[in-house]
Amino acid sequence: MTINSTHSYIATGLSKNIDLTFLENIISESNSQRFNNRTYIHGLNHISHLTGVDYFFLHDIMTRKENPYKIFFIRKNLGNREIKEPNQRLKLVQRTINQQVLSKIPVHWRCFSYHKGASIVKCASEHLGAKSLVKFDISDFFGNINELLVYKSLIKLKYSGSSSYAMARLCTHPNSENDNFGVLPQGAPTSPSLSNLVFFDVDCKLQRLAHKNNLIYSRYADDITFSSFNDLSRQEFLDLKLSVVKILKYHNFELNRDKIKFISSSTPKFVLGINVGGETLKLSKRYKNDIDCHIYGLKKYGLVEHMRHRKFTSVFGMIQELFGKINHAKNVEESFGLSRESELRNFIQTKGLFFN
Repeated sequence: MTINSTHSYIATGLSKNIDLTFLENIISESNSQRFNNRTYIHGLNHISHLTGVDYFFLHDIMTRKENPYKIFFIRKNLGNREIKEPNQRLKLVQRTINQQVLSKIPVHWRCFSYHKGASIVKCASEHLGAKSLVKFDISDFFGNINELLVYKSLIKLKYSGSSSYAMARLCTHPNSENDNFGVLPQGAPTSPSLSNLVFFDVDCKLQRLAHKNNLIYSRYADDITFSSFNDLSRQEFLDLKLSVVKILKYHNFELNRDKIKFISSSTPKFVLGINVGGETLKLSKRYKNDIDCHIYGLKKYGLVEHMRHRKFTSVFGMIQELFGKINHAKNVEESFGLSRESELRNFIQTKGLFFN
């Protein structure tokens, strides 16, 4: 039953012998969500109705009888990243939850990832001209956001227990075959937004910590950065680290101890791979060299040979990734990015290829 006109909804409910008080409570909850521009979710049946996905399929996912995820790995700088991709039916459900609920939830203003208008460049810009940097990395960020944390965050948004439980279960994946308790899977459309939702209270505490110590705080996914216009002492760094560890531990998160970095005034300063130590943002020499080596290799050895050398599975994928790198370069150092874009386009056009 869909909530359209309040009167017709009540009349339809009463005709099905549903209690009036129960119907009025549903309408009250629905109005509360509509006031915040979010879609009201009553429970699993309602999700099935909204998406057209079979109720029994969704019920089997909630009870962990069905595993609708495909697991594969993608290359990253150090090793591989495990991706858990939901099948098309569950992906439709998760995209609906993302669009109708999660995308309408405000993100903390110091978070620069996974929302409209956010970017690596904007995050790095916050620390431009800093004399000292302190950088932290959260260990297994998605893997430490479990279904209970998701459930509690949705309850805070005034969703009912049944709808919060349904959404939490449909958007998490079991830790292992022997553990039905779910965590956020990398590869689900809902995981990025849910991570921002769950982490909101942590962002608030870290921002208060930064304000108290006259620091600038930013977060991009699992990367946390504090910066100062002054030189921080070793003791100030240790005190800050202790405070961050306590805040994260209270909220079920831990730092990757190997990636804690204290960068003083005499050392080059990079935030998310972008040099923020001067008056303008700069790309790292390594980033520029990688683009130049790609273009050099393409010209000298050809598309196919360079693809094999760089261990790509397709020419198209390789070119797309290179254009992605160049687009990022344009956002940081426009003249460098534009020149390399022109060089790459001219080359691939001589091979009869065209990319938008």
